[in-house]
Amino acid sequence: MVTADDDALSRRVGQRVRAIRKRRRLTQADLAYLIDRSVEAISAVERGRSAPSLATLVRLARALDIRPGDLFDDAAGPDLSPVRAGIMAGITDRLRTMEDRNLHIADHLIKGLSDC
Repeated sequence: MVTADDDALSRRVGQRVRAIRKRRRLTQADLAYLIDRSVEAISAVERGRSAPSLATLVRLARALDIRPGDLFDDAAGPDLSPVRAGIMAGITDRLRTMEDRNLHIADHLIKGLSDC
């Protein structure tokens, strides 16, 4: 039985897939080709209308050059909106590619903003 929590998790994971796909400058068609799925399937996942199988999650992660668990990071919180999950996914993705010096600067900026 699918619960409201399952639906919310599907939406948040889909938002994360969308944010990372866009950050990688891939279209839905590009991603669909990379994982051998249809554009409609990618769209359904990103909108949270379809929960992908484990195999599809692994393919998505490989195509997006992330760990499969990254699709769930920041997605488990019950009060995390899909929009917030997408924003956090984009920030996390950017941080992951930064050099250490810039990462330290980003950390200080975030600390300063959180103190406001």
